[in-house]
Amino acid sequence: MRCWLTAATPLWPLFSIAIALSTVSCGYIGDTLPPARRIPRDIADLTGVQRGSKIDLQFTLPKLTTEGELIAKFEAVQLEIGPDVTPFSTEAWFVKMKPIEIDVSGDDQTSAISHQIEAGPYVGQQIAVAIRTSARHDRWSPFSNFVHLQIVPPLAPPKIEVTATGRGYLISWTPQREHLKWRIYRRATASKAAPVLLGTADAPPYLDQTSQFESDYDYSVVAIEETPVSIAESDPSPVFHINEKDTFPPAVPSSITVLAGSSSLEVTWERSPDSDLKGYYLYRSVSNGPFQRIGDVLTTPSYSDHDIKPGLLYRYAVSAVDLKNNESGRSPVAEMTAP
Repeated sequence: MRCWLTAATPLWPLFSIAIALSTVSCGYIGDTLPPARRIPRDIADLTGVQRGSKIDLQFTLPKLTTEGELIAKFEAVQLEIGPDVTPFSTEAWFVKMKPIEIDVSGDDQTSAISHQIEAGPYVGQQIAVAIRTSARHDRWSPFSNFVHLQIVPPLAPPKIEVTATGRGYLISWTPQREHLKWRIYRRATASKAAPVLLGTADAPPYLDQTSQFESDYDYSVVAIEETPVSIAESDPSPVFHINEKDTFPPAVPSSITVLAGSSSLEVTWERSPDSDLKGYYLYRSVSNGPFQRIGDVLTTPSYSDHDIKPGLLYRYAVSAVDLKNNESGRSPVAEMTAP
């Protein structure tokens, strides 16, 4: 049987079906989102130190905004310097802070950035330093962490001398003013690594006992002044290059003794502290005759002398010899008449 629509057939059911199908086929349209503000995240790794006549600052720029979007370009990077007071107040600091624009266009913005400013205008002052950035006009990030510095009269790079001694290289310099300390650095000349901090001295000189002769070294010294707030540094001294041959003998052995054994004379002495020690030479005199060396190098600080005759006087002295065959002087003499 066929069904026909006539003029008398009601149309409202058809409209209801069409509306229902339209609703199913269309997605939900949510609320309109506001435009991204593009405010950079704050810098969290700002560091600063007074080095010579400069204030050296280092920091890493944020990669994302506070909304998690990547930052392709910074419109402004601004350094702020203001007086540091105790207790510290960001609001009070902000009123008196001085902004300084930093041009980072030539820097690798994915790595740590170093920026220097003159310390001269702030000598004698205690300051607080922070950085903020902008990726869109006047939409600044929060302030970075604060760096607190007490600026002192600039320290000049020391002038150093390095000389070879039997105990190592001796680094000396002329002090500048009271209450300074000194950091001593060394680097193997062929190395591309940063110099290694050997130690800190309250006054010159400084003895480097860890070096090896006949090796190339570059030494430098940095003056530092400690304040209750921060540490100021000088620029490093001009590098002093040195490579000396080992012509220095070990220390003379001490505390030599001789005791009678059952059929021998037992000779002992104090062990040498030298790091490049090869061993010892033992010398003997019979009945006040000339001293003659017994055998070859001894590697232990003792010797059992079985080549003796009763009633004769035996005298002993010992020297130390290093790996370069530099021989020390002889120890004091120890003697005994063989029983």
